[in-house]
Amino acid sequence: ELWQLYHDGVLQNLGTTDQIQGSSIDVRLGRVIMTETPGDHKIVLRNRDTMKMDKLDITDNGFDLGPGEFILAHTEELFYMPDYLSATFHLKSTSARSGLGHLLAVHIDPGFNNSTLTLEIHNVSRYHTVELNRYDAIGQIMFWRHEEVPLEASYRSRGHYNNDRIVSGV
Repeated sequence: ELWQLYHDGVLQNLGTTDQIQGSSIDVRLGRVIMTETPGDHKIVLRNRDTMKMDKLDITDNGFDLGPGEFILAHTEELFYMPDYLSATFHLKSTSARSGLGHLLAVHIDPGFNNSTLTLEIHNVSRYHTVELNRYDAIGQIMFWRHEEVPLEASYRSRGHYNNDRIVSGV
């Protein structure tokens, strides 16, 4: 069934078909990350404040994520989710064993389309820097088939992040 999703165009910009596993599809790190802007900033959650962040293209030089650091990143792959399919992102075990953590905020709703995923990544190690580069195999997507969501409930018609091609901090 994952091969059928690939052929149906649900996931685009795959590097190779080797990314299609038995029960998931691997995704890679995209070219832009967002790093915290230094300073004493306060976020008021009920105001939907966002972090003060700077964008950085990591294509040429990669990025060293130090112990305790937090970034936003995105997948290289684009998603075109039909209204009968949702998915979740999970770190690859190699990423987790390298000291990376993910804040588990990536659920891909039916109708999410023409977009990369924004990932909330942090280095949970105490002493190791993790070098991140574009195209690193960072995680995997697990898909869930269900009844088709009506258009008025679909992310396709009311989604905030549709058509995001790079990381989004909003």
